[in-house]
Order: sequence, then structure tokens, then C-alpha cells
Amino acid sequence: MNLIICMTPFQMLMAEKIVEKKQSEIFYLLVFYSVWNDKYQYYMEKVLCKKNVFFLKKCFISPNNHFSRLYKSVLVRIYGFLLCKKFNKVYIANLDNPWIRLLLSSLGKFELYTFDDGTANIFKNSFFYKNDSFRVNLIMKLLFSRYTRHDLRKMSLVHYTIYDNKENIVDKDKLVYVSMREGIVKISPHEVTSSKERVNLLLGQPIDSIFISVNDGVSVVKKIIEVFNINYYYPHPRERFIIDGVNYIKSKLIFEDYFVSQFRLNVEYTIYTFYSGAPLSFINLPNVKIISIKPDICRNEIVQDFEIMKSFGVEVIDYTCQ
Repeated sequence: MNLIICMTPFQMLMAEKIVEKKQSEIFYLLVFYSVWNDKYQYYMEKVLCKKNVFFLKKCFISPNNHFSRLYKSVLVRIYGFLLCKKFNKVYIANLDNPWIRLLLSSLGKFELYTFDDGTANIFKNSFFYKNDSFRVNLIMKLLFSRYTRHDLRKMSLVHYTIYDNKENIVDKDKLVYVSMREGIVKISPHEVTSSKERVNLLLGQPIDSIFISVNDGVSVVKKIIEVFNINYYYPHPRERFIIDGVNYIKSKLIFEDYFVSQFRLNVEYTIYTFYSGAPLSFINLPNVKIISIKPDICRNEIVQDFEIMKSFGVEVIDYTCQ
């Protein structure tokens, strides 16, 4: 039997695609979450619709929990439940996550398989490529954790990725490409009709990961919508602000699924983003243009992420915020 652990709607979409490739194998789905909304429910139900997938448990994790509370609220709740099952294979995305690493430490011998969490897999300054702090290492050892994130990277036998021919957390010979473009017919430039409609769409991202000041970030987003004539805004699920004068896209679908469902050949799409990996699956479609906006007041630690966007062929625009 296989255990597959997810923490986000995107990860559950990846899980769905993985289990479709392994229809002769049985999977149990375990979901950790800190927020729950329509997207989470929708993608969990999609995975569980597969005949070879069974529901194991859904565990709420407060983002402010300390490790002592973590041990009590998570491990004790599921440890006994998991012990009665023998998992030969385990699939995870968040190999940095202490909840998952503690859980894996309570299992017996298993084969490890990994899959993308997002751009953190290809951005070399992300948490996947960093070592734990001394404090975290100490606490994990006190809780009898057997694995570091580096250990799990080495243990992974196969990694499923949406980023074709890009370096990831494992060696290239372990990568298996997963397409997010299923449902879009393969097209060439001469097949695109003379477009009459143009759609400028801005893809939201967590503001606090881009700007030191959230208020500054919100102001920049508002200016970008005005300057680049954005007519549709796809908000990030964690956003707490509302912007007037733009059409909000409200959908239970994550962006990749939403775009596939709405895609038309007679529309010219320009997708604006800061450095989100969500639109990268559509980079080579002849009627789709992706533009990355690099604000001059963005956090220093994300500057190199824009270089990775360039490596995909994305146009990066330097934007002066003042």
C-alpha cells in the first residue's frame, strides 16, 4: 500500500495525476492543512474519486503551533492509526516540513517518492535547499526525528515535476514530467485565428513573500493593475485585501486548471505575475504571453528568482514603484 501526503490544492492535483499513472496500486490520502476552503475540498474530493485512493485522515495544523503542541496534536492523533497499516511507498512534496518528517520517522521501512510543491523546487534559494537551524535540529532530535530535508532528498527514488528539463531537488535522471496542459489541444502558431479579444490577467501571490511592507505591496499591485491595463485579477487564496476597478476571478480551481478550462484559440492572453510558477506550463502556447514584473522594492532574497523566470523564456520587466 502507498501513502500520499498533501498540504495544498496544487499538491492534491499532483497527487491525482500520480495515482492515475499507478492505477494498479492502492493509495491512502493524508491531508495536513492550516486553512480550509472550497479549493481544498474540491481537490481532495477529486483525488478521492479515483477508485484506487482511500481517505486516511485530514489533520488541522495551526501555523503558530510549537513543536511540543505539534507532537501532541498531530503525532499522537495519527500514530496509532498508521501503525496498523503497512506502507511500502510514501509520496510527499514538503520534505522540509517538520510535521511530515516526524510522521515518516514513526513509520517502518518504505520507499520515498516526491513531487513538486511549486517554484520552491526550482528556486535554489528556497527552503528546500536550506539546512535546518540549530534550534530546529535540536527539537527534531528530541522528538526522535530520523530525517533531515537533505536525507529525504537523497532518499527520493523518483520525483514528479511540472517543470520539464529544469533542475530540481533530485538528480535529473530521477525526474518524471507531469503535464498541466491536458485538455489544451496541441497547436502551432499558424492555427491561431486572427485574435479580436485580448485578456490581460494578473496572477496574485503572497504579498509578504515579495514585499517587506504588506501595505506597500498592496499599493504596488493596485498601480500595476492600472499601468498595465489589467482587466482580470486571479487572487491568491491567502489574500486579505480587495482591489477596486478590476474583475476578480472567483473559482474553486487552482490557476492551472482554471486556465485550461477557459482557454480559447481566438483570444490573446497576457499573464502578468511577479514570479509565480503557475503560468509556466503555458509558456509555449502561441497566443499566450507571460510577463514577470520585478518591483524595485522587492525583498532581496527573491531577486535571483527573476533570473529563473528568464531561463523559462519569460519576459521580466523592471518596475519602479515610486
